[in-house]
Amino acid sequence: MLAIDLDPDAVAASRVNAERNRCAGLTVRLAEPQEVDEAAPIVVANLLTHSHLALAPHYARLVAPGGQLVLGGMLEDEDDRVGRALAASGFEPRSRLALEGWASLRLAAPPR
Repeated sequence: MLAIDLDPDAVAASRVNAERNRCAGLTVRLAEPQEVDEAAPIVVANLLTHSHLALAPHYARLVAPGGQLVLGGMLEDEDDRVGRALAASGFEPRSRLALEGWASLRLAAPPR
């Protein structure tokens, strides 16, 4: 399993949290999405709407065919923009959760 972030402090905190939670096999590194070469069956990203929109083209490459994309960190009234952007890449909505003004989406990647 791989976790990436652009912020060195977030990478350090993630490493500490992974160790505390005994997440063996998790590699956490400082990297941009363009630097990740392999697709994963599940991709999870907790970012603001503008970041999800900017990463939409990368999500199509990062999620394995038929895999799941779980996105959080969007304001409740903005998640439809993210869903539409990903639908253009073939992602299909599976579920949505809204809680205290924030929204999360689960989408399925096309089987290709």
